[in-house]
Amino acid sequence: MKNPKKRSLPVLCSALCVAFLFSFFAVLPSFAKDSLIQKGKQLYRDYRCSYCHSLHGKGGTVGPGLDNVGLRRTQEWMAHHFKDPPKVSPGTKMARIRFRGADLEALVAYLKSLGGMVYSPEAPKLFKTHCADCHNLGGGNSKVRTDLSEEGKYRDMGFIRDYIQDPSRMNQEAKMKAFKDILDAAQIKDLAAYIYLRGR
Repeated sequence: MKNPKKRSLPVLCSALCVAFLFSFFAVLPSFAKDSLIQKGKQLYRDYRCSYCHSLHGKGGTVGPGLDNVGLRRTQEWMAHHFKDPPKVSPGTKMARIRFRGADLEALVAYLKSLGGMVYSPEAPKLFKTHCADCHNLGGGNSKVRTDLSEEGKYRDMGFIRDYIQDPSRMNQEAKMKAFKDILDAAQIKDLAAYIYLRGR
């Protein structure tokens, strides 16, 4: 017969892991939003939206390109359009979609994140000066502590911007210094756009 103390050890470890993950994500206010955007991105693939719409030069031409749809349309317009395309956009070839649960909210969140963002020629220089000693972006130094090469796939630009401004506000255990007193708001936004777009 097994010792009850030995049997309780895995349970205790599991409980501690769950508690850690909960506390970690609890200090990341954009985590839920990022998760919704990622779900919407997957739905964009599942619903085969690229058959009719293009993103980053890839996809169909039956419908309009969606690279900057987040700037052109409000969330409310998108939601009404997806529920009843012919009513909102007379003459459209888009069919009605029967969404399940929170799928509509997720797809709208993803498309709203497509805001036609750009970064300036100064952004790579800012990254090299302030970030490259500790972070990697798109290959290169394998000795750096954190690789940001795919950061844009898992975080929206708002989260990245806020984290650069003050990491401790997003994660109390963060060791990265705050840049809110080092870079101005425009530079932080530029740097965030660079990391986000390079990592998508």
